[in-house]
Amino acid sequence: MVANGRISDRSFRRYRLVQRLMKTMLSRITVFAMQSEEDARRIIALGAPPERVVVTGNLKADLSSEPSQCDPIWQTMLRPDGDRLVLVAGSTHPGEEEAVLDAYQMLRQRFAQLVLVLAPRHPERAAEVAQQVRDRGLPVVKRTAFGDGADAHDRQTVIVLDTVGELADLYGFADVVFVGGSLVPTGGHNMLEPAQRRKPVLFGPHTHNFRDGVELLQSAGAAVVVRDAHELAREAERLLKDPVLRQTMGDAGYAAVASRQGAVAETMTLIARHLITSGAR
Repeated sequence: MVANGRISDRSFRRYRLVQRLMKTMLSRITVFAMQSEEDARRIIALGAPPERVVVTGNLKADLSSEPSQCDPIWQTMLRPDGDRLVLVAGSTHPGEEEAVLDAYQMLRQRFAQLVLVLAPRHPERAAEVAQQVRDRGLPVVKRTAFGDGADAHDRQTVIVLDTVGELADLYGFADVVFVGGSLVPTGGHNMLEPAQRRKPVLFGPHTHNFRDGVELLQSAGAAVVVRDAHELAREAERLLKDPVLRQTMGDAGYAAVASRQGAVAETMTLIARHLITSGAR
């Protein structure tokens, strides 16, 4: 069984080069639970029997919107006095941190209380990203240094996330979220996670790996596409100065994601029908 199936533009092009082999391989799979109609169309085009293909939606849309085990230290670091604004840039790639930092320095002129959290997609890049911040004359602290007496209470300190597993819950502390992998031609990353936490979402134009999520949030008025540092700063400023707009977009995103709930239940039904029952025989 294929669960939560998705075929990117790049993968589709590559698979078509070996379509005869793909058709043979796909014929051995009992059921294909695909994320979207486009993914279903592509898997059928590659040779999957149409009667075995089902669109179940994205399993990530069924993730809980409630915080799990987010370390309480984030409350202390990000909102010690309750009046800070927080911009989280998640899953960033090389070439995007520069744009985010450019936008942040523009925004600092309007919002002296703004805190930036930079979360590179690959935590091993944290030292490189931290050095970019220092090169701009800004103080910086890495997440793993919190327990070493490092101080992020200075309103100008940029926090670099160098741990795994905290980003999704960290979105819950944000006022505005930028999702990376999208200003550079990487294909984007999961923009449903901040929407599930009722946050307005910004991302770049390169989101071909998450078309369904982009269409869902944009149609709900919950997300905005930005193409460079200036547009990022402009749209973030619009949101930061308007708490009602932030709430409206956040609520719209949450409702849109909630409307797609059910992928887990439908996938489990397919497992029971095609795998467990077949196995029992």
